[in-house]
Amino acid sequence: MNTMVPSEHPPIDLDALRVMLGGDENLVSMILDKFRAEILGDIEQLKSLQAGEQAEPIRALAHRLK
Repeated sequence: MNTMVPSEHPPIDLDALRVMLGGDENLVSMILDKFRAEILGDIEQLKSLQAGEQAEPIRALAHRLK
């Protein structure tokens, strides 16, 4: 079941991120790469937790992903 609702806004405001990082494109890329890696790991962890019967770890991880 897919309960995601598409957003009209991008998940990350790249212009704001660039401003916060002083326009350093290398730093922007590094942060985005780290973010992607963490999100992919979190998604895999959610998939594995889904098979279990404990709701709390799923809730905590899903809350962190918000």
